[in-house]
Amino acid sequence: MKNLNEFRKKISHLPDGEKISVRAYGIALALMMVLLVYLGVANNVHVTSQRKDAGYETIEDYRIEEERDEEAPIGVHKVYTWTLPEVKPQDNCLAFYVVHQSVHVYLEDELIYSLVPDENLLFGKTIGSSWVMIPLYPEDGGKEIRVVITPAYESFRERKVEFLMGSELSIYTERLKLDLPQIIIGSIAMLVGMLFIMVAFGTLFSKKRDYNLAALGNFSVMLGLWRLTDTRFSPFMMQEKPVFLFYVSLAMLMLGGVPLLKSIQYRYNKKFYPLFNYFCLALSVACMIQIILQITNIRDFRETLVVTHFMLLIGVLLCAGVMIHDWIKSGRKKKNGFGKGMFMVCVAGVAADVLAFYVKGNSSGLLFTLTAFLIYIIISGFVSIWGYVEQERKMKEQEAELAASRISIMLSQIQPHFLYNSLNTIYHLCEKNPAKAQKAISDFSDYLRGNLESLKRNLPVAFEKELEHVKIYLSLEKMRFDEELEIVYDIETTSFLIPTLTVQPLVENAVKHGVGKTQTGGTVTISTRERKEWYEVVVADDGAGYDVNEVKDDGRTHVGIENVRKRLWEMSHATLEIYSEKGRGTRVVIKLPKEGNAG
Repeated sequence: MKNLNEFRKKISHLPDGEKISVRAYGIALALMMVLLVYLGVANNVHVTSQRKDAGYETIEDYRIEEERDEEAPIGVHKVYTWTLPEVKPQDNCLAFYVVHQSVHVYLEDELIYSLVPDENLLFGKTIGSSWVMIPLYPEDGGKEIRVVITPAYESFRERKVEFLMGSELSIYTERLKLDLPQIIIGSIAMLVGMLFIMVAFGTLFSKKRDYNLAALGNFSVMLGLWRLTDTRFSPFMMQEKPVFLFYVSLAMLMLGGVPLLKSIQYRYNKKFYPLFNYFCLALSVACMIQIILQITNIRDFRETLVVTHFMLLIGVLLCAGVMIHDWIKSGRKKKNGFGKGMFMVCVAGVAADVLAFYVKGNSSGLLFTLTAFLIYIIISGFVSIWGYVEQERKMKEQEAELAASRISIMLSQIQPHFLYNSLNTIYHLCEKNPAKAQKAISDFSDYLRGNLESLKRNLPVAFEKELEHVKIYLSLEKMRFDEELEIVYDIETTSFLIPTLTVQPLVENAVKHGVGKTQTGGTVTISTRERKEWYEVVVADDGAGYDVNEVKDDGRTHVGIENVRKRLWEMSHATLEIYSEKGRGTRVVIKLPKEGNAG
């Protein structure tokens, strides 16, 4: 609602012609979306054909036997035997899908096909998941076919194999149709992830690096790659690389939890960071151990998958616990409620996927889980981008305010009364003491140059530089007040940075409103100290003083001190404190944190 109101405000400031064109485009866009949704859902054409696709049929009349073989990975083979029915002249094949199973196919005791791990494969027992597609000829009809399937793992001993016979194209297109939603969502996840990574990479060159967006993009790419390599259609795209596809899929599952947790970590209080960091470390160590077990042929990834599932579920519980804690601590407000709700849907999806895996023996790839994750990624990513854009806008506004503040402070130092008094002093010195007048003109020129140069500085300067400018100012005031103004420099350290034109306004106040308001004059003291956690700058006078709690209502803006206080905080996170008492003087203390401050 807030964004809608902001949009309306922006629209209201547009000229009538632009306003009409924007609204017209909005209506056209909405109508186009409605049209496309309708066309995507409705039947667009009616097709009548006298020639049907050859299609395929499922072989159900076969015998199953289990043969012992000590050399087999689990000591047994599964043997399927049946007689081929009539084979039609058109495109025909025998097709079936195997998961972690080697295959030998015999036609009338003649080996016509085999699918086994390559003898050069350095590690691993499995061939992954693959489609077996064997061409059939008309003369094969009526012959006996025997399929010997060898499971790589005990958990696949009783896995049912479905045999299809018919058009290769029909099998291919049917599998594509079934897996198309997952392929589309997986592809979108990869594209969105790459977009976020590129945007995050762009922030590396800015003042604020967006690690949250980088982690979210990394997870999105891994999510998409996992889904694309884990569908039954995937082996059609890389029929010679089923092992590669299998390990890519498991690698994304094993490593994807870390960027997801990192993206969530950056959205919560820093007190939870150690918890997330330790768990991400544990997840990475578990992955490294699984890799070592795989390389040494002690255990395949598939055999240690329960570890991956266990770690992912612990991570899900960790995130849920942090969200619930945050919800309770925030007084159960609906802050970021939609994002948390979507993540809880993702949590339910992960639990459902893991449960389905152990019930069915394979990853179900539930569509609502992928959709929920994708929506969560997109919303979280664009919220992060929007926050980054807003931050950049605010930083530019702050820089503009700082520039205006510098101008304001500079102008406040070059008030007509100071120019008049300085020039008047120089005028009288020209006649009485030309050498001193020449020195005063040089100081006055340096003073003006210092104020003008301060406009170009966006960063703090060495304290010595600021002190040099203060001394020039005080030398001019000393010529005017003479013995009525005493100046004491008690400088113990100068090895730190300070925003330009922040000490001089305080010194000017001490001279003008402190010492200058007394009949006998007084002393202005400038001192610096190095404390344990900060550097301290003190400007003190023994002049008139004032009640710091008194609300001034004299029609003046009194922006000088507030400008200095604001610039100290925004540029150095420094604080400014004022202590004053009527008749006893004023003491102004600046505290600059040592962290990040090295002169």
